[in-house]
Amino acid sequence: MSNQSLTTLSYQSQINDNFESHDKFVNKIKNYVYNLGFTIRLGKFKYYNKSENEEKTVRKRILLCSQADLTYNHLMVKKNHRFFISNERNISDDVKQQIELLCQADVDVPTIHTILKEEFGDHVT
Repeated sequence: MSNQSLTTLSYQSQINDNFESHDKFVNKIKNYVYNLGFTIRLGKFKYYNKSENEEKTVRKRILLCSQADLTYNHLMVKKNHRFFISNERNISDDVKQQIELLCQADVDVPTIHTILKEEFGDHVT
């Protein structure tokens, strides 16, 4: 295990933790939970009250955790299956374009899923 992995695994968030930037905060937390085998979704921002002309400073960011308890009812995701985790998936531009066109035509999600599977194969769905 690399030193960076050990640092990430040994990281424990603390009240009043400070980070150099919002991006560094998000990356640190995402890497930490990824190494534990689950993911987070980024929620809403809360800002310090500033005038409209000033740059907004993030005061708080809500993170939505896919597992909030230390007791799991299943095994954690194996390293060779992590690419199935939703934030590890990449959708190609041609697939995105097809989804957008189908949405604009008011096609429902199950039908879009069927069309994508037919057009692009199982690897897309």
